[in-house]
Amino acid sequence: MRAGPFSVHVHFSGTLAPARTVAVAAPFDGTIASLEALPGDLVTEGAVLMVLDTSDILIKLRDAEGAWLEARAKVLALRNWDTAPEMLTAKRALRAAEAAVEDAATEEAQTLQLLKAGVIPAQEYQDARRQRAATQRELDGARVALEQIRLQSASEVVQVAELREENARAIFEDLRLRAGRKALAAPLSGVVHRAVRTGERAGEDLGVGSRVAHGETLYTLSSSDAFVVTGHVDERDVNAVRVGHPVEVQAEALVGGRTGRVVRLANHAEPGAAVPKFEIMVALDPPRDGPEPLKMGMNVMASVLVYHRDAALTVPTSALLPDGTVLVPNAKGVERRTVTIGHSGPGSTEVLSGLAEGDVIGVTPPP
Repeated sequence: MRAGPFSVHVHFSGTLAPARTVAVAAPFDGTIASLEALPGDLVTEGAVLMVLDTSDILIKLRDAEGAWLEARAKVLALRNWDTAPEMLTAKRALRAAEAAVEDAATEEAQTLQLLKAGVIPAQEYQDARRQRAATQRELDGARVALEQIRLQSASEVVQVAELREENARAIFEDLRLRAGRKALAAPLSGVVHRAVRTGERAGEDLGVGSRVAHGETLYTLSSSDAFVVTGHVDERDVNAVRVGHPVEVQAEALVGGRTGRVVRLANHAEPGAAVPKFEIMVALDPPRDGPEPLKMGMNVMASVLVYHRDAALTVPTSALLPDGTVLVPNAKGVERRTVTIGHSGPGSTEVLSGLAEGDVIGVTPPP
């Protein structure tokens, strides 16, 4: 026996799929002004796919700008509330009421002196007293009105106004940015697919003049320069496979094959399968040189390297006896040697202990 390289692989067949698929959605409600790409076209990143008419969103944009400017004016007025027209008017009314109270008090005092001197009748004095009381009530009302107006400049009121102004500005900025995206560009290089329309427009095709809704998916793009292999491994092999294991892929369109790594392995079997099978996904490495020869939907054969050892002692699997021994010839004939086995591959099994390099094993006798 000699030590040598030993590998164990898990094989499965799979199908090529794009590594990335991205949806392109309508940025606002509107109509299609022009179509620049059709389903099946191969486009580069940044290429214009469709142009939308902006008439509807510009109306909303102007309304939003007006609402934002009004909200901003309210905030500025509250921040400078002491010089606001409402505050100045209330202060003038308070000063006038204070002056009226002072005049009425003077008048009341004078009529009282005249009454005591017997110059005027008591009724005139009572009228002066009622006038002073009326002006005092007006003064109290002016003070309350000024305080209410002053409360409008309180920090909480200003904070509410600032929040409303911020929301109005955010709505305006969002509409402005979306209006600027009237030309829908390809987010990656790949193949264009037309999205299936749902809802009220289910089954309708997209064309110039067609109406689209904000957030509606109009296209999907599949990468044409990066692929994954999707397939299934059965329950006998699934526990040997790990995410990150290297993979070799062969296809009729490839010369020399391609490499990749396992990027996903399902934790549950596919429902309804007669034999439990688990989905596996392999990300392919980019081609080393030249254009990508692979196409979506191609069938490939994949081989996952689940174990490798550069210097391993192996024996033919058929040489292992059911009791975990092998036959080793010696000077007296043949002895049974107990061995510890490791991984098994097609036709051979790794021996971890019980044999040494240079040992000779016998052929298992037939049952």
